[in-house]
Amino acid sequence: MKEINEAYSVLSDKEKRQKYDSFGTADESSFYSNSGIYFWNKKKVSLLFKRNCSSCNATGAYSASDIVFCYYCEGKEIINTIQKTLLGHIRTQTVCDKCLGKGKMIKRVCVSCKGKKIIQAREEFILNIPRGIKSDTEYRYKGMGNDIGTGKRGDLLVTFLVKKSKYFERKEDDIHVKVPISIFDSIFGSYVKIFTLEGIETINVLIGSESGFSVYLPKKGCYTGINTSERGSLRV
Repeated sequence: MKEINEAYSVLSDKEKRQKYDSFGTADESSFYSNSGIYFWNKKKVSLLFKRNCSSCNATGAYSASDIVFCYYCEGKEIINTIQKTLLGHIRTQTVCDKCLGKGKMIKRVCVSCKGKKIIQAREEFILNIPRGIKSDTEYRYKGMGNDIGTGKRGDLLVTFLVKKSKYFERKEDDIHVKVPISIFDSIFGSYVKIFTLEGIETINVLIGSESGFSVYLPKKGCYTGINTSERGSLRV
């Protein structure tokens, strides 16, 4: 009964019937919620990051007392060796291979990170999508990547893949929309409501318009670049 009442409501309402004939739905909210090209600029994402271990403050040690000077280089980070040759004594310096040139060693490692100083952490956050981003475009979010040291973070590189829309087709910076009209509208002319990226617009179908004729709406297409104000056209 609900479907019958809804069908009758569409058929009895001229504006709803036109929307249904043009786009297969009379519900504007349904149209925009299914369109993958509208100006949504935020997306909830969940990603794995490398974060400094909070249990050991990224030291890798079980406690502060477990960080000791290297017994081999005595905390000097390098090893001095003297070799006797026919030319005399030659002194060489090499990086200590016991502490890897750090001058310190860990007696007991942190139980959380197993001495690695970092842990894997899943984080959920809202990602701001730059206006005008094109499909298969890589965008750099500075300071939103992995921890790379105390108080420092790398960048997050995101490649955006724009879903194809059932209603809009993007060609360069222009948007193309196909709107079916009746033969009576074609012969006698009419005003037709169409969906655009921002809302509903009314276009004038001239008397005697043939199938395939186009109407251009300037500055109603896609933005030409990231965070620019220039836009392409909407071709109906």
